[in-house]
Amino acid sequence: MNHCPRCDDTPEDLNHLFRGCPKAKELWHSICNPQWLQENLNMPILDWIRTNLKSKSTYHLDMSHSWSLLFVVSLWQIWKAHNRKSFDNVETTNTECFKIALAYAKKIGVAFKEQRSCHRLINWLFSLLGEIKLKYGRMLL
Repeated sequence: MNHCPRCDDTPEDLNHLFRGCPKAKELWHSICNPQWLQENLNMPILDWIRTNLKSKSTYHLDMSHSWSLLFVVSLWQIWKAHNRKSFDNVETTNTECFKIALAYAKKIGVAFKEQRSCHRLINWLFSLLGEIKLKYGRMLL
């Protein structure tokens, strides 16, 4: 059984990586209101991801940011922090994760706004295998 490189707990699965690890929980506590945490952290992992990606709400501390966008970029930053610790033995703070996530969300948000003027299609794709991809024009990210 694999140990989580960020907290040395087992088992290391998707639920632990994105929600159960104390480092991930700390990030969610810093960016989410307590009501969201209470309602969301006990859902099955795929339902949790789908629900948050389909959310039409805005980020509560900055109403100009889409919650779904900040959510997916935060997941990506948790994944990257996990890999930095696994492969490079470099610890990434949650403050760094949050700052990077917010900066990426701003950049992607600008791309979404530009979509209206340059007719590019940007959307989320959900597969039956539980994969989630971002489609930007003809590119899949």
